[in-house]
Amino acid sequence: MQRSIVPRFIVPLATISLITIVNACELFTPHPQLNEAQVEEIQSFQIETPLPKVQKAATFVLQGLGYTIENKDASSGFITAKGLVQQRQAPSECNYVWDPYQRKNIEHCRKGERYSVFRKLTITFEQIGNYTHLRLIIVLADSKNGDRILTNREAHQNIFTRIEERLFVRDTLE
Repeated sequence: MQRSIVPRFIVPLATISLITIVNACELFTPHPQLNEAQVEEIQSFQIETPLPKVQKAATFVLQGLGYTIENKDASSGFITAKGLVQQRQAPSECNYVWDPYQRKNIEHCRKGERYSVFRKLTITFEQIGNYTHLRLIIVLADSKNGDRILTNREAHQNIFTRIEERLFVRDTLE
């Protein structure tokens, strides 16, 4: 029987190194731009519940998440809300960074500049037959780097899921 000259720990170490390199490449690879249909799909949600119930649940959920309701018009079918994501004032608070604006945010923060990021939400509601259709647009309002529409599926889905859960709780308690 011939013994391998490669120590036993080398193969798992090489495997772990390869996985790490592949994951790192994925992090630094630019994500493809989404087309309008893909963005609309991320922003849209449909539920078989009457519109007034969905509007009440959405209001409750947004307030529970710390958003301030700025406008609400049941007749037109929309809600706008605003919430602080992060505010930095001193270089010692420069650990919070996010996605493509990371370098700019760190530079502003280290200079000691006041820096705020808000999320502005607009939810529109439309009754279509037995279903209520929601469209959620999330804008990151960045005081240093400008505004941009958030197309993060998880952020949208989190709010839609919470609205759905709130409706389930209300129906269960009634």
